[in-house]
Amino acid sequence: MEWRQVSSNSSVNITYDIWEYLGEYIYLAQAVGPVGMEERLPFIRQTLKTVTTGNYFCIVNHRDSHDSVMTYDQMVYFGDLLRDAGIRRLYYAVVTHDAAYANVARLIEAVATLKEIHAEVLSTADYTEAEEFITRKIIEVADK
Repeated sequence: MEWRQVSSNSSVNITYDIWEYLGEYIYLAQAVGPVGMEERLPFIRQTLKTVTTGNYFCIVNHRDSHDSVMTYDQMVYFGDLLRDAGIRRLYYAVVTHDAAYANVARLIEAVATLKEIHAEVLSTADYTEAEEFITRKIIEVADK
């Protein structure tokens, strides 16, 4: 089965497509400029409005190496937003050439745990690996 594109949209410095697979929505985001709190917040709020399950699947493409800043306090705030929107599981892949992002991924998982959200975060330079990770996680969730 293939992913099916539902829509395209944008917020400040982020363009994104919404895809559907096995009844779950996948958010494919592309940073097109520097991304911080002011840029992430509208994107997260817009996508949370479309979630129909307790699962949030997202791939963010940072291969163009735009500045990306997210503090611990911002992670906590975003965790609150996800939890308050009913998200119970977060599957997030970041496509980046920055090997240090793996440390950020572990911190995102730890903050999600504090918010009682199961999170699995992948940092990779390979977009295909990110897609395969998300597809595999959707299939796992569908089998439960």
